[in-house]
Amino acid sequence: MPFENVPPAQVWLRRSLFSHCNLKVPVMTDPSKLSSRSTNAAVFEDLGRFREFDTGQTIIEAEVESSEVFFILSGQVKVMNLSAAGKEIWHNILGPGNTFGEMASLTGCPRTASVIAVEPTRVAILSNSEMLQLIRRDPDIAIWMMRQLSNRLLDANNKLRSLLSLSIGQRVRQELIELGAQQCQSDGTMMIEPVPNLSEMARRLNTERENVSREVSALVAKGVIEKTPERIVILDPDYLSETSLL
Repeated sequence: MPFENVPPAQVWLRRSLFSHCNLKVPVMTDPSKLSSRSTNAAVFEDLGRFREFDTGQTIIEAEVESSEVFFILSGQVKVMNLSAAGKEIWHNILGPGNTFGEMASLTGCPRTASVIAVEPTRVAILSNSEMLQLIRRDPDIAIWMMRQLSNRLLDANNKLRSLLSLSIGQRVRQELIELGAQQCQSDGTMMIEPVPNLSEMARRLNTERENVSREVSALVAKGVIEKTPERIVILDPDYLSETSLL
């Protein structure tokens, strides 16, 4: 497709996606001056398709046979399954720059989990054949995707270790440290703002909301954290770190 005929949305897709993925793709001006490497990366201009999902909308359903690969451009999704009793089991939260759907695309097996938008989410979608074409044409993208899958496997292993070896109290303290680390204060405290939804935290930790609420209340009583309707302030991060270890 000649550059002058490329839809503006697809040009934006290329720039936005590769910016999120930290891949170097030069701004496309004159196609005659592009290297073969640049042309390989620009294949997204011909292949990418957009779709937007509302909060709560299912993007992928577990056990369904499909093979598209999704690239998150904006928003967030949760990766989850349902237990036999209908309880949500959360595996991960993914945001811009992440992909999902690669496992079914590469293995040909049905989807292993459901993916649901937790806020308005915009994705780029490639079919299995298009994704393979992209990987073959640009090794940087293949390496990047391998890193995504490796990081996801590492995260899954860490969560399995946590479930098998840590008490619910230790898991709650680890979760608070991870959330608070995103807003470290100059006085050594940490802030979590807004206050996380305890029901969602419980699903991430594969436990009940009452267990999380009890642990948070105990930390407030000990003076380790301070909780208001707007935020949680971690007053003693060292205590949380030390008591969350095995």
